[in-house]
Amino acid sequence: MDRQSMPQQDTANGTVLTLQAHGFTAQLATVGATLVSLEYDGRPLVRAFDPRGERPVFSGAILAPWPNRVIDGAYHWEGQELQLPITEPERGHALHGLVADTSFEITGRSGSSAQLRTVIAPNPGYPYEVQLVIDYRLEAGGLRTIATATNLGQGTAPFAWGSHAYLVAPGKKADEWTFTLPAGKVQLTDGARLLPQEVVQVAGTELDFRTPKPIGDLFIDHAYTSLAAGADGLFSASITDTKGLGSQITWDEACPWVQIHTADRDDPALDRTGLAIEPMTCPPGGFNSGQDVIALAPGASHEASWLIGPVQPRYPLREVSFPVNPVIRRSKERASGRSASSGQTSGPQAREPTPCWAASRYSQELVGSGSSCGWAAPASCCAVWRLSVKPGRRSNPSGQASMRSHGAPPTPSSNSRKSLRCPVSCGRAYSTGKSSMLAL
Repeated sequence: MDRQSMPQQDTANGTVLTLQAHGFTAQLATVGATLVSLEYDGRPLVRAFDPRGERPVFSGAILAPWPNRVIDGAYHWEGQELQLPITEPERGHALHGLVADTSFEITGRSGSSAQLRTVIAPNPGYPYEVQLVIDYRLEAGGLRTIATATNLGQGTAPFAWGSHAYLVAPGKKADEWTFTLPAGKVQLTDGARLLPQEVVQVAGTELDFRTPKPIGDLFIDHAYTSLAAGADGLFSASITDTKGLGSQITWDEACPWVQIHTADRDDPALDRTGLAIEPMTCPPGGFNSGQDVIALAPGASHEASWLIGPVQPRYPLREVSFPVNPVIRRSKERASGRSASSGQTSGPQAREPTPCWAASRYSQELVGSGSSCGWAAPASCCAVWRLSVKPGRRSNPSGQASMRSHGAPPTPSSNSRKSLRCPVSCGRAYSTGKSSMLAL
C-alpha cells in the first residue's frame, strides 16, 4: 500500500490520516486513536498493520480509562462496587479500557499533526463522563503523543492512561534485538491469568535490562517501575539491532510504569515481531489495588506525553585518502593558519583541525533535526572539515568536494557517482562524486 497516495481514507479502522514532516511518515486511525504506522526515512519504527483489515492485538491503540487489566472486571471506588464487562474471556478480566474500539472525532488537522477527541459516556461499570483529547504531532525527534483527560461529570472518576505501540528494529524478531530499560523494579505475575503479584528488584534476575542486552528467547509480559530518568528528566526504553539501528520511546513522569511484552503469539506474522513498550500511569490491577490510580475531580484534567523516534548509531569518524584538489588544500591551510609555501603556522588561531562536531554529545541533537542532517554542525566547529556536495552535476573540475561555511548542510545529489553516509549519526546517504574528506 502506497502511504504517500492516501493522506486520508475510510477503512475498517475508521478514517486514516497520514502525517509527514522531518523525514517521518505516520498513519493514524480514528478508531482507538490508533497509531497504524510510523517510519523514519522509510525505516519502520513500529510494527505496522493494514488499516483496511482488523487491527491486531490492540496495536497502537490508546488505552483509557485504564491500561492493562482490571482483575475479574470488578473494582471498588468511593463506596461503590462496580463490575466491568469481561473483555478478555480466556483470562476473565476487563482488558485495556473502554475506547480501543471507539471512533474518535477529528477536531484538528495539518500536514504534520492531528487532534482526535471522544467522550466516555457513563455506563454501569464506569459511571463517569470523561473527555479524551489525543494530540499527535511530528517533531524533529519523532512522533509525539499528548493525551489529555478531562472529567465532564459530577463525581470523582478513577482514571489511568496507557499506550500500546509495538516498537521494532531491523530484523525479523525480538530475539535478534538488544533491549534497554533503566528500571529498577518489576511486578511479577502468577499463572496463566497473569495475576499481578509483588514488585521486586530486577537486580539478579533475567528481567534486568538496565544494561543493554539481547532479548533472546526470553518471554516478557511484565510491568516495570522505579524508572531512572535521563538528564532531560524523561524516562526511555529502546531496542536496537547489532548495528545500533532501532527505535525508542521516551515519556514523562505522568507514567511511572511501563508494560513490556515480547508479543508471543500463535500467528507467525505477529509472534515476537515487535516489542510492546507501553507507558502507563498505573500498574496492572491498579483499579483493584488503587495504586497510582488518578482521582480525576469534576472539571479537572490530566495530561501524559510520550515520543517515539529512531535510534541511530553514532559512527566514529576517520580520515580517508583521496586526491585533494588545490582549492581544498589551500582552504585547509588558511583555516589552520599554516603557510602553504613555508609549512609554518602563524598567529594564535593555528591548530590541528578537529572534527569536534562529531562528538556524541551532539548526536542526539542532530538526528532528525529538520531538513538538515548531522552535517549541520554547531558554530564552534572547525571549518576545515565542512564539505558540501555539488547538486545536479555529473562532474566538477574541483573534484566535487568544496569547503562550506558554518551552519549550512550539504545538499543530497542523485547524479553523482559515489555514495557516502553522514558521518555523525543520522545515517543518510549523500553523494560525493570523485572525492571526500570524511567517511565511515
